[in-house]
Amino acid sequence: FLNRGNLDGQWESVRTWDMKNNRTYPVDSIVPQSIPYYMWGLLSRYTPKYAQILESKIENSDPNGIQTVFVCNYKDTENDKISIFIVNDGDNAKEVSINNTLKLSSLKKIIIEKSIFKDKQFGEVNLETENFNMSEKLNLPAKSLVLLTNY
Repeated sequence: FLNRGNLDGQWESVRTWDMKNNRTYPVDSIVPQSIPYYMWGLLSRYTPKYAQILESKIENSDPNGIQTVFVCNYKDTENDKISIFIVNDGDNAKEVSINNTLKLSSLKKIIIEKSIFKDKQFGEVNLETENFNMSEKLNLPAKSLVLLTNY
């Protein structure tokens, strides 16, 4: 199946269709798309089978009323592990607070954003992990996916 980008967006993990010229790319220029590839990798690794989706609420503080931050929380019902995926779809970085109703102290933080792929070939990217204290504000780079987890 080849998604030409006209069905429901250009979501494939391998760049095969040249939208500008409306044709497939030549075989020697077909390359993986790093951001979707790594994003799907995180989603599949940190979303367990039969996960419980926890309620999440976003209070929008955008002066124009446009929501650009989205969140989804998963809980592994077998071992009480949590994954919080936060997307900033906006063109500007955001700073958010997390209402810690689960009483978690710290989580592992992984960020996917465009700048970590700059000047790197596919496979050369190392997604760095750092600890995040749940009482701190979370900085969300523009156009990014942030994962907080205790896996």
